[in-house]
Amino acid sequence: MLQNILVTATPGVGKTVLCEILADVLGMEHINISQLVKEKELHTGYDNELSTYIQDEDKICDELEPLMLQGGKIVDHHTCDFFPVPAHLISGTLVQRGCYPERFHRECV
Repeated sequence: MLQNILVTATPGVGKTVLCEILADVLGMEHINISQLVKEKELHTGYDNELSTYIQDEDKICDELEPLMLQGGKIVDHHTCDFFPVPAHLISGTLVQRGCYPERFHRECV
């Protein structure tokens, strides 16, 4: 099965440009969550003060789940908190890469 890539960062730092380049080079599909929210109306309204849609995480997850199961997606979003990834997978991967000692992961993840 093809893996998926999740790219997160604050607005305006170049996530979309990076994801478009990666998708082209790797032959993957780029999914921009902000664009998807607008196109598929995956929101509960618009916040005029913040000039943004109020994203409905349940609707977004329902829309993304079948796409993510296919694999080969690069997802571009501001946060990663509602993407279900078991902490032990992240922790184990970082320990295997030597990024942090195993003790750090037991205490923090």
